Amino acid sequence: MNSRKKNILIVATLIGLAIIAAALLFYYFYYYPVQPKISPTVSQVNFLIPGVPYYGFYNHFFDGDVDTATAIADVLGYWGDSRFKLPELANKFPQSVSEKQAKWTIEQIQSFFQDNGYETISMMSDKPGQEVEQIKKYVNPEKKIPVIISQESSPYFATSSSLIASNSLFTDRVVIGVFDNEKKVIVHDHRFGNNYEISYKDFELMFPRPGQYSAMLVVWPSADLKPKLTGPDYNAPYPPRIEAMDNVGEIMVKGAIAMRMGLDKKYVEALELYKEFINDPKLNYFPPFHRVLFYSTLARLYLLAQKPDEAIAVIVNKALPLNHDLDQAYNGWTEQVNFFKNGYLENRIVSPYYYLGKAYLLKGDKKLAKDNFEEALKINPKFIPAQDALNQLK
Repeated sequence: MNSRKKNILIVATLIGLAIIAAALLFYYFYYYPVQPKISPTVSQVNFLIPGVPYYGFYNHFFDGDVDTATAIADVLGYWGDSRFKLPELANKFPQSVSEKQAKWTIEQIQSFFQDNGYETISMMSDKPGQEVEQIKKYVNPEKKIPVIISQESSPYFATSSSLIASNSLFTDRVVIGVFDNEKKVIVHDHRFGNNYEISYKDFELMFPRPGQYSAMLVVWPSADLKPKLTGPDYNAPYPPRIEAMDNVGEIMVKGAIAMRMGLDKKYVEALELYKEFINDPKLNYFPPFHRVLFYSTLARLYLLAQKPDEAIAVIVNKALPLNHDLDQAYNGWTEQVNFFKNGYLENRIVSPYYYLGKAYLLKGDKKLAKDNFEEALKINPKFIPAQDALNQLK
């Protein structure tokens, strides 16, 4: 090959390589999916974000299945966003999305924040054990951004092979701290309270099973929204955990699963599991206010199982003796006091009388049924189920 042909071949080769490089660059910038900007991996984190408020079962009147609303409230409160009150969030994110969808998805929560002026990153991981590393990119001294996660409620229910496992209960919680030196994360959790510590091992167990995606959401205000907000307040102290937070979380989850079984019309299974919940000695950590509600729910399950005598015994022997002075403080709880600030006329609850009336009606005693429906309406004249029951009797 002479020198002239050799030079032509070299030039042609270089031109070909340039065309290939240009094509690759064009594909990368115009066709390759845009990836979110993620901070570089943080090697070691031992940090608790200061000033993230807690909203949940222990300081507000909500049932045990509105964890999505309270997780959102934690994040909004941290950024100082006062546009949404907690009852409004509970209405936006009720415990069940629909008959076909029992749990709010991270994508739906993300849409809420985006619609209201927030920047977001949804992190999905199908590799168990990588979640902590993802979270550390934001829960650290530089970023100080809490992360919303969707998990099983507890490691026990994540690994159980019993009947409970087929009715597992997912929950939304907020990661506020990561400590590599102790291998633990710290979260705000609706049922387990503020500043709840979880080991790395248990934390990873509670994410969805292998083959599914772990869902995590990072939220921070946009440049336009940030000047309108008042947070974060890094000087806001965390309240101490009350004793109940370390004792009632697991049994609350068991009660919630039993109620879900009831909604699925598995009345016998629901009743047996709920009786386990009621008979647990840790039930005494709950204020009288909650125990009245729990006993009333047990009576309702007895009625659904066509056992009116058992329902009457629970109400008469368990619920009614506690159904008075329910606005009193109890071992650090504040939620029951909030309940009576929401329009109730007396510091009693209507549900025991209502279910007692239903039980007597099931037995065919219309007089005692009427008496109890009327007693319920003395407490709350706007209680529609008791109004309807009386109208049907008339």
